Amino acid sequence: MRAIEIKRCTVINEHLQGRTPEKNSKQLRTSGIERDFIHGTVNRYKETGNIKDRPRTGHPRSKRTPAISFELEILVALRKNWLY
Repeated sequence: MRAIEIKRCTVINEHLQGRTPEKNSKQLRTSGIERDFIHGTVNRYKETGNIKDRPRTGHPRSKRTPAISFELEILVALRKNWLY
């Protein structure tokens, strides 16, 4: 489990025990958990019912293989020589 998920589990555990985000922020601040993180985590839990990240929007990054990286370097070098 990632460190962020452990923090989220801690926040939701406190929330399910009936503690308000204000009380949580005072108690959890000593653990390095900020107030905005607590509010965001509780809101995400209320909306989605879990603590996982929301799906990201946008196109996934292209695969960068060594061959593609080499071709990109050549194109950049050619463009620099062409422009200057």
